[in-house]
Amino acid sequence: MALVRVDSSVSLAVVGAMYTIGQGMTVPALTAVAIERAEQSQVGLAMATYSASYQVGLGAGGLLAGVLISAAGYHGLYLTMAAVAALGLVSTVSRWSELRRPVPGQGHAR
Repeated sequence: MALVRVDSSVSLAVVGAMYTIGQGMTVPALTAVAIERAEQSQVGLAMATYSASYQVGLGAGGLLAGVLISAAGYHGLYLTMAAVAALGLVSTVSRWSELRRPVPGQGHAR
């Protein structure tokens, strides 16, 4: 959303740095969760599924955003993405107890 407020090359660089830092923190954390939640014999499959899903999301997300912008404008895009993020937050919070670290023997043991 900060990209909408960009009015100079300096602000573009700041927003780009913020995005890069966010990606640099999010991707390794989600990768660790995918590995940790998988059975030890299924770690490779979990990594492949996560990696493929992430790439499909990046590609399809841009396409879907373009369709939403054409249909509802930028305001509609941001409202839709905020609703999707809120739905994800509610889903995560409601299943938080299921997302705890697995007991050794039931998931990937350290």
